[in-house]
Amino acid sequence: MLFRKKSEATSLIDLHVAPFQPEGWTTNTHFFRPESWFTKICLFKYLNFDPSKVFCFVSEKQEAGNSVEGIYLIEMLTRRFLLNANVLDHLLKHQELIPKDWFGYSIVFLGTTYTNADGKQFARYLYNDGHQWLEDSLCLKGVNRFSYKHKVPYIGLYSMLKLIRI
Repeated sequence: MLFRKKSEATSLIDLHVAPFQPEGWTTNTHFFRPESWFTKICLFKYLNFDPSKVFCFVSEKQEAGNSVEGIYLIEMLTRRFLLNANVLDHLLKHQELIPKDWFGYSIVFLGTTYTNADGKQFARYLYNDGHQWLEDSLCLKGVNRFSYKHKVPYIGLYSMLKLIRI
């Protein structure tokens, strides 16, 4: 029998529980896109969060100084394991797990998307106000555009298979 250190247990995240849902909103997608190839090949429940295995995506358009819609980023990242709002919620509770290189950026969790009462789609994100990590949301189309300061965390397939637990 293997025993885990207490500190390791705090990074085990249940990916399938219902995420926090802002009042008046509905959850559109949770975990990753329903048509994602991950849905077809894996059914897993837990993620052992390891910041060294998490990549942050910024599109070439963003790097060139242009802003893009969140929908564009979701389409670009269809074949990636996008971190969902359960990871965001866990990191808000355990801020010591947030990678230091995320400071100064908005980290958008596109693995869970929501619709508000007006029918607009949103995703939640983490940001640091200089004292602590907080959350907010961005509209995926139209008004709010994603600049080079908005990064999307994901895990590559090989890393994902090492970090998941059934």
